[in-house]
Amino acid sequence: MEFGGPWTHEKLGIVASYLDRYTTALKNQPFDLTYIDAFAGTGKITTRDLDKHAGEFVRGSADRAVGVRDKPFDRLIFIDRDPVRCAELNVLRDDNPDRDIIVEENDANEYLSGFSMPSRWDRGVIFLDPFATQVNWDTVKHIGDLNALDMWLLFPTMAVTRMLSRKRMPEGSLAASLTRIYGDEGWRDLYQQSGQLSLFGSDQDDQDPVRARGVEGLLEIYRQKLKSEFGERFLELSRPLLNSKKGRLFELFFCTGNSSERAIRASHNIARHLLLKI
Repeated sequence: MEFGGPWTHEKLGIVASYLDRYTTALKNQPFDLTYIDAFAGTGKITTRDLDKHAGEFVRGSADRAVGVRDKPFDRLIFIDRDPVRCAELNVLRDDNPDRDIIVEENDANEYLSGFSMPSRWDRGVIFLDPFATQVNWDTVKHIGDLNALDMWLLFPTMAVTRMLSRKRMPEGSLAASLTRIYGDEGWRDLYQQSGQLSLFGSDQDDQDPVRARGVEGLLEIYRQKLKSEFGERFLELSRPLLNSKKGRLFELFFCTGNSSERAIRASHNIARHLLLKI
């Protein structure tokens, strides 16, 4: 599968390092550990950006999760709706017969809406790594309500920015998509009346609102949504992922699953270090 660039190395490096440290920290605990890759792809990637990584074969997040060996995940769930990608994930599963790997050919939002942990004591990590704007807010909320899965979430900054016209507020199917992503119509707060005057010197009440807030504004609305859902489990620090032209492609967010003070402190310390150092 051909996709990504230098930012791909960044996100995979951060998540893979977290999986190693997470499983090592919990290696002596009696409960099972689950890893979920919600947009799993094929398990391998060929980068295409014209930089030093161009054309390079890269192990994807699914393959890296299988490779965790110090305290292997007891269960790995790979979700992708594309049958061709699932066929390759099945090869990864068959190449590791000693691992409990489940390949789900399904829409990730649909599958996760009915997902529950096998036991209320079990813990795990989920990686929401969409190709674009596929993650519904209802899915994020359900993960938060489980109180069991540490979540790495890739927010599609550039794709959402392109949906938010500067000159008029989105309506129709575009507005519905933004509401699906944000969970409500809070994204409309990015817009305000332009304040232009008509020929007669009065405000034009019927003119379209213009977008008054940029990338930081649309990210701040999403941050506040995450903070409202996850509370203290939400890590304020996030990582912008840039393309070769320094454009902001994604924002990598982290939230802890377990609501205990000790779990929040430990997971935030690890995630913060990785977001800053890798």
